[in-house]
Amino acid sequence: MIKKLFYFFKQNYNYKKIFKSKYIIIGEANSENILKYIPSKSSQVINFQTINIYLIIKLLILGKKITKLNYYRLSIELANPKIVVTMQDNDTDFYRLKKFFSNIKFISIQNGYRTEPKKTFLVKKGEKLKCDIIFCFGKQNINYYKSFINANVIPLGSVKNNMLSKNIYGKYKSVSYISEYRVNNENTKINFFNLGNIFWGDYIFYEKKLLRILGNYCKKNNIIPNIIGRFTDKNKNKEKLYFKKLLKSNFNYIEKKNQFSSYNALKRSNLIVSMSSSLGYEFLSRPNKIIFFSRPIRNLSFASKYYLFGWPSILQKRGFFFSNLINEKELSRLIKNLMNCPQKKWIKIKKPIENQIIAFNFNNRKLKKALKI
Repeated sequence: MIKKLFYFFKQNYNYKKIFKSKYIIIGEANSENILKYIPSKSSQVINFQTINIYLIIKLLILGKKITKLNYYRLSIELANPKIVVTMQDNDTDFYRLKKFFSNIKFISIQNGYRTEPKKTFLVKKGEKLKCDIIFCFGKQNINYYKSFINANVIPLGSVKNNMLSKNIYGKYKSVSYISEYRVNNENTKINFFNLGNIFWGDYIFYEKKLLRILGNYCKKNNIIPNIIGRFTDKNKNKEKLYFKKLLKSNFNYIEKKNQFSSYNALKRSNLIVSMSSSLGYEFLSRPNKIIFFSRPIRNLSFASKYYLFGWPSILQKRGFFFSNLINEKELSRLIKNLMNCPQKKWIKIKKPIENQIIAFNFNNRKLKKALKI
């Protein structure tokens, strides 16, 4: 059984003993951002993707099934923390833990723009999920989480975005596109939010169309676009080649060097174009001018609503800086709108939508307060 488990997780494991600590962070992803606000000596990260042999042996001795829920539950029992926190806000098991530990504070932090329907959380019939505090991106997420989790839901914005000031350092004289590239074969089948199977090629079909149109627009207008890369490892070369084949013209590939390099590159951008990127939604809280296109899903049209700009709170399909139509005329309209718009007017136009979608809490003051013991 253990060998199978190791194989499933590609033999990532450690032997660290769980120690008494004031804080436990569930999930390694983005844990470094939480550790900025709590004492590292009083904290430990528990991750089910890197198996802890100590916990596995304990579970076997206790006759417990080796499940993610039991794994996390045992780690909390052994550490006896004051606060358990995660940035894996879409992990249903995290919200099952509170019922076992009424005296421990559980905090969940939204880590990406959520478009998925509630059914992807796989809540069992009659099951009651709980959490003390959920820090969400914006007002529109409050009812979403509260509809199936008993929690105090507080708009915070993005933790990483909140770490940087709103200052614009300067401007690239070109358009910046936020890459959503993934290392997937277009013939690979994916289960789309448990709504149906599609090929990866269906998911990116309209994004590729947008990129070709954007490339043609920039070429005609003597603009060299910036591609804000996603990767810091060997995949950056695959990403760069992907855009080279699509754009078939000059572009600046801005490599991701660390978790803040993309933010700093975009802060210098004159105009940003985004499709369904969480980073794009984060920049709606900033003064930079940004254009959004909805993402239709080929061969699964009923599911496309989950990728409409600002879903579910924004009902318009087209507006001053966003559209569900992907063609050259619409791109030109949006670019013209923003290029000719004075900064103060731009802030005023986007503000009502921004207030629904994304908050901004500089230096994460609300989070720091909640993490105090």
